[in-house]
Amino acid sequence: MGGEPVKERLLEAAIACLQRQGYAATTARDIAAEADANLRSIGYHYGSTQGLLLAAISANWRRWLAPLIALASSEGQPPQARLAEGMVLFHSALSENAPMVHAWLEAVTLAPRDPELRATLAANQQEFRSALARTLAAAGQPDPELRAGAIITVCDGLIVRQLLYGEADRPADVARHAAAALVGLDD
Repeated sequence: MGGEPVKERLLEAAIACLQRQGYAATTARDIAAEADANLRSIGYHYGSTQGLLLAAISANWRRWLAPLIALASSEGQPPQARLAEGMVLFHSALSENAPMVHAWLEAVTLAPRDPELRATLAANQQEFRSALARTLAAAGQPDPELRAGAIITVCDGLIVRQLLYGEADRPADVARHAAAALVGLDD
C-alpha cells in the first residue's frame, strides 16, 4: 500500500476495515493504521472519518455493480436474458462481497438517523437504478423506472436472503424467475 498516494491508501484501508469490522466499529485510528497514514490525513483528504467511510462504501458499491451495469447496458442479447444473467451474477457476487454487504446493511440500518449516510446510500442505489432504467427504456420496455425499481427491490431481497440463509437453494433459479417476472412480460 505504501507506493500509492495517501488518498487512495486511505480509501482502500477504509474498505478493508469496513469488511473486517463493519460500519459502526471502524474508527479513524483503524483506517490510518491500515493505510500507514497520519490520522490527520483523513480530514485533509475526505473532510472527516464519516466522509471517508461514505466514499469507501460508494467505491465498493460501484466496483461490485460495475459488471452488472455493463451487462445491463450491453446489446448482445435480449433484455430479459441480460437481466436474468445480471440477477444471477448479482447473487453469485454476494458471497465474495459478503463482508462489505454486511457493512452496507449495517449502514442502511443507521441511515434514517444520519442524513448524509442516507443521501449517499440512496445516490448509490439511484445510480444502479438509472442504469437499469436506461437499458429497459432502450429495449422498449414499458415503465422502465418502475421496472428498474422492482429489480432493485429483488436485489435487496437477495441480499437479505443471502445474509440470513447463506447460499440458498438454487439461487440462480430464484434470480431467473424474478427477472422473468419483472421484464418482458405483456402487461
